[in-house]
Amino acid sequence: MAIRREQLVLLLAVAVLGWLLYGNLGSGTPAPRGGRSGSSVEFVSSPIPDVSLALREEGRKVNFERDLFAPPRDTAPLPLLALDAPPTELLPGLAPPAARGPATRLMGRFLRRDATPTFVPDLFVVEEEGGALGFDDSGPGDTGLGADEVALTAEERAERMAGYKRLYDWIRLGNVVFGQIRNADRYDLARRINEPIEFTEIDPATGRERYSGMEPIDYARDRVQEFAFADTPTNRIEFVRREFGDSLRSSQLESALAFADECVAVRLEAPRALEIAEEMYRMADTVAEGDPRPKLGLAQCLEAGFQFNDAFGLYRGLRDGAGAKDPLVHARLGDLLARFRMFGFAEAAYEEALRWGRTDWQARWHYGRFLLDQGRGDEALEHLDQANKFEPKSPETKNARASMRADYGWALLFVGRMDEARDWFGRALNVDPEHQSALAGKWSADRFLAGTTNGDGGGVRESGDTTDGATLPAAGFDLLLALGLSALHHGEWQEAERALTEAASLDPFRAFLAWRALSWLAEVTGYPDEAASFIDRAHENNPTDAYTLYQRGRILALRDDLEGARESFKAALDQELDFSDALLGMAVLEALEGDHFAAERYFERALAIDPERPIAHSMRGFNAFELGDEEAADASFDEALRRDSDLPSARIGRAWARYLARESAEAITQFSDLAENRRNEPEDDAFKVFANAQIERIQAHEEKELWSDRFDRRPGRPANGWQLQEGHGLEIALRDGAVVIDGQFSSSGETRFFQELPGGRFVSAEMAVTVHAGTRADVGVFLAREIRRGGEWQVQSQISVFRNKEGAVEMGLIQQGESEAQREDLYTTRWDVGQPMRLSIEVAGEASDTVVTLYVDGLLVYGPKRMSALGRTTSPLRFGVFVRGDSGRSAAVTVDNVEVVRRIR
Repeated sequence: MAIRREQLVLLLAVAVLGWLLYGNLGSGTPAPRGGRSGSSVEFVSSPIPDVSLALREEGRKVNFERDLFAPPRDTAPLPLLALDAPPTELLPGLAPPAARGPATRLMGRFLRRDATPTFVPDLFVVEEEGGALGFDDSGPGDTGLGADEVALTAEERAERMAGYKRLYDWIRLGNVVFGQIRNADRYDLARRINEPIEFTEIDPATGRERYSGMEPIDYARDRVQEFAFADTPTNRIEFVRREFGDSLRSSQLESALAFADECVAVRLEAPRALEIAEEMYRMADTVAEGDPRPKLGLAQCLEAGFQFNDAFGLYRGLRDGAGAKDPLVHARLGDLLARFRMFGFAEAAYEEALRWGRTDWQARWHYGRFLLDQGRGDEALEHLDQANKFEPKSPETKNARASMRADYGWALLFVGRMDEARDWFGRALNVDPEHQSALAGKWSADRFLAGTTNGDGGGVRESGDTTDGATLPAAGFDLLLALGLSALHHGEWQEAERALTEAASLDPFRAFLAWRALSWLAEVTGYPDEAASFIDRAHENNPTDAYTLYQRGRILALRDDLEGARESFKAALDQELDFSDALLGMAVLEALEGDHFAAERYFERALAIDPERPIAHSMRGFNAFELGDEEAADASFDEALRRDSDLPSARIGRAWARYLARESAEAITQFSDLAENRRNEPEDDAFKVFANAQIERIQAHEEKELWSDRFDRRPGRPANGWQLQEGHGLEIALRDGAVVIDGQFSSSGETRFFQELPGGRFVSAEMAVTVHAGTRADVGVFLAREIRRGGEWQVQSQISVFRNKEGAVEMGLIQQGESEAQREDLYTTRWDVGQPMRLSIEVAGEASDTVVTLYVDGLLVYGPKRMSALGRTTSPLRFGVFVRGDSGRSAAVTVDNVEVVRRIR
């Protein structure tokens, strides 16, 4: 039976499979059934492929210069433009805070203001002596009042008379005469009724003696209808001291202690105040019967007189003796320890005070003030709240109640609770309407409540908030500082300068509070040198104050001292890590110095603390551009515009983000919208000018393309639009992926390899030229306009950069109408034999404004040079490589990687 073809194929396939199976089974020895192999099984762990690596990143945008499957071309769009430095809004500064707040981390919320200076003439000019003191050289009137008395109303005359009586002694001889009573032991003069009054007359309008150099005039008592002493602290305490006599009764203890406390309070205004206070405390101690208050008062008096060792001795004696369980003894000791910056010991003393008096208002009050001075506002609030709950109600403690309420108001102000703070300052003023700390706190709270974070804060002071020059000398440091800051807030520059200057002179230990405010005043009124001087004085006075360090950093940055500004901002951050304005200052400095990664970290931290800052978001966006993170930049600009939809810098940034996403039309539209939005601004408005410039820049860039030739073709003639000018013995050929010009000159002349473009289309040409060993010729690139006359090409204008036969780099220039080239040595990168050198020629401008620039190895070596002949569009431009030499000389030159930027049309 014949076997069919299908059956034969089947048999052969089965045979082959059987043979393969037999070979596989015979290659090893199978283990016995049910037994174990001689060695343990080894498991091999193979890594599982991470599928996510093959997936596109979320949000990733891939832009190809051409379609993936499109055929290659020798033209391509130009690389995207780099962002020109855009105009940005000035970061607001921080107006000076009050003496005790708000906390550093809250300053931005209440104190951020526009720091753009507006010049105020003659603000910091030193005045002549007479004008500065307010002397009036007009002659005296018969009544002792000024010559302008006639022009005053009766009410104004009475007010002036009252003011003079506060300043001068006076006698009435029919009319009131002002001056000074010169009698010995003058405070007992009223008891000596027959003694004449020795009187020196003073012109009250000028403060000068009316009859300079004369001895005091004796006025018989029967001529004097009435006399009185000036209503000054010195005179008041002298009279009260005489009322107490040389000893005290037990019933006078409270009034004596109150009087002694008053003397300590006015020690700066009365020369004998501390002496009288010490006498009163020692007299009170004789009738105290174990009451520690006289000794505590005496210790406080000694502190005021800088007798600290004696004060420490008194406190320790009380602590170790009869006052061991008295909370006030420990609290006062804590005050003195804190004054010497022994903060740990001071806090231990306050804790000991609380151990003996949890409900003692004085222990709570002193501890709360200490915590507030340490910047621990929340803890201070707790203690001051308890102190006010247990406040004393007696009339003698009126001043303490007012001070305690004012301190609680300052603690509330410190933590940013301005409405409550203002209410507590009002409560303090209900107790004592002239309490200076409460008045200062009330004006400070008003200022912060009126302010806004962008510098547009307004507000009007109440009529009682103003003062004039006559009352300023009676104000203490806190009140003068508050008056100056309030005037500064409302743009009353002269009053602010006067009050702050006087405040600085009153308290040398806290003068930095006034000097830092004067620095801000000088900055916003156009006096940068004075601003720097004042902040330096504040820094010397207190080198750890966070606001002073921040303001100093700003001033140094404005004066281009970036290193000094960095140190100052860092020192401010050492005081408060959450100081967002100092963090932002550091971010700007790092960005200016090119460390954009560090800048990003500072931006991130600053905006995490205070995210409602559109300008900061915008700055962060531009920093993200520098980091190459376009998505982060776009997100930052969106955050900025979400908070301020008209912020110009953010609109610029978002438009540029569209351009970087290759959405040029959308970018141009957004720039146009910005320019239109600011059409009412001046013509030189920086944002409008920048937007229009970017529109022109993008449009001009989009009209250009990059043509390149890598010469990766078969050997032979260069072709691809290249023209050859041979005939002097050298040959031009395409070999090994480059154009080679080599050989020996048979005659002197020039061999060229070039392209032609219409004049209006050429922008720049760059090529890599290598001069090989043995070359004794000029080799370089050229750009020329040539015309054909009489069958020959003649150069109208030409510029070139080349390596001469000795190896130096030169420039050659032929202007229109010249026949010989001007040559000039160029100082640039060394051009070694065998090393490729990038040579570039760039044309900018149009027509008569055309300029040409030469580059060697990426460095500008010549230009821009005006060459109007090259700007004409009526004839083409030639550009390429030339080799020029003498007969018999050899040359070997390679040209590669040509890139030409040209206009598309």
